[in-house]
Amino acid sequence: APGEATATPTTTPEAGMPTTGGDDGGNLGSLFLMVLGLALLDVGVFLFWRREWLRVRRPF
Repeated sequence: APGEATATPTTTPEAGMPTTGGDDGGNLGSLFLMVLGLALLDVGVFLFWRREWLRVRRPF
């Protein structure tokens, strides 16, 4: 009984780690976050550039 108790916790994380589902989910999640971050950065730069361009183009 003690041997089985120590064997199960070590096998379950190792069996759960290399599963393709978890690996794919992690890769997709990081890729999605990277794309989302780039898109937000792009939109922020575009809005900032447009605001500055309008401010420079229309002097008050």
